[in-house]
Amino acid sequence: MTDTLAIIIANRDIERTLTQKLLAEKFVLTRIGSSGGFLRKKNITLLLGLTKERVEQLLALVRAVATEKSQLISAEGETPLATEAGVPEVPLGATPLRVGGATIFILAVQKTLRV
Repeated sequence: MTDTLAIIIANRDIERTLTQKLLAEKFVLTRIGSSGGFLRKKNITLLLGLTKERVEQLLALVRAVATEKSQLISAEGETPLATEAGVPEVPLGATPLRVGGATIFILAVQKTLRV
């Protein structure tokens, strides 16, 4: 019986690896393409119905696949450009920002109806 709904929003870069690992562990999912508002990057949104007992297994699996990294973002929202020497040129006012990873919402399901 499904009593929990998990919504996972992750970077599209990890879509294939994440969905393969979820399916290998017998998670049933629905995939929705989405895009982020802040960095305008393509994302993947996954909806999973599961039992409370499998929530920790799901979180561990997503943590193993969806790692964060630091990226410099300029005021214009662009990443630094490489110079001839191969050393990144950091734009004035660039800010380090944590990107990647995943956002996971775990919701209790009170009632499931099929109509």
